[in-house]
Amino acid sequence: LDPGSVVYNDRMYIFSGFHGSDTLQDLFAYDFTSGEWEDLSIPSAGNFPPGRRHAMMEVYDGKLLVFGGNPSHTGSGPGYFFPEQNYRDFHQFDIEQRVWSV
Repeated sequence: LDPGSVVYNDRMYIFSGFHGSDTLQDLFAYDFTSGEWEDLSIPSAGNFPPGRRHAMMEVYDGKLLVFGGNPSHTGSGPGYFFPEQNYRDFHQFDIEQRVWSV
């Protein structure tokens, strides 16, 4: 739940989120043409960002841009997000090279 996502060139990219009590650290792409999922979670390919929920995502110049998000996987309702817990970092994933950078 609560992943960052963006659509680019007939593919939907989904980053992180959480499942149950675990914050996920993964990146998947869904190809609308083939109907297939691809796991792009390659932690060794550069600086793979830590898992988070509610990350902002966009694509620019063939790169997935990821900003912010929240590491928390507990709590509910509007009061459980605390500014001091929010990530204020920026990461990019080169779609062609499949490498993360900061």
